[in-house]
Amino acid sequence: MPIRINLVMSDTTLLGRDCTPAGVPGHGTIPAEIARAWVRATVAARVVSIDDLVTVRRLFTSPDERDLVAMESTKRVFTGLLRHMLELRDQTCRTPWCGAPLRHGDHVRRSEDGGVTSLWNGRGACIRCNQAREAPGWTAHTSSGIDETHEIVLTTPTGHDYASQAPPLVPGRPVRAPGEAVRSRSGPQDARAG
Repeated sequence: MPIRINLVMSDTTLLGRDCTPAGVPGHGTIPAEIARAWVRATVAARVVSIDDLVTVRRLFTSPDERDLVAMESTKRVFTGLLRHMLELRDQTCRTPWCGAPLRHGDHVRRSEDGGVTSLWNGRGACIRCNQAREAPGWTAHTSSGIDETHEIVLTTPTGHDYASQAPPLVPGRPVRAPGEAVRSRSGPQDARAG
């Protein structure tokens, strides 16, 4: 049975040029030397075995090295690699006060309102939060640019705005406190949840 471990590290750490810790999303940091040893061991196992036991996949980040870059799909549902990237980026439900395990890939801007199925227009959600956002009065929009930390502003039926930033892919980066209220930055990207 295959096991998937998502090890995230910079190219300089991989090549031994610095000792920045690597990260395992959802679990924490790994010292650079141990991460390099894991990579060496998996590459050696790949040479010995013909089986497809090890997959190395490059993920590219924004210029500040904090966020994964966008990946678009023509599908309406978040599946395959796009779903995997959404899970890696968000780690738990993106409703600011929730934090439950991810169960759905949700469109920030609804597909019927012109929202595309992309990493940038997606968010991980638990079943309850995804269904609650369908009720009248809930809106959501992405409030950051494509090269910035992925941030969603969720507006409740009472008119209160709450921001949700994707957690740092590499632990130790700053992030807004969960559920912290923000001023409304509503704009053309506003849409009911989807």
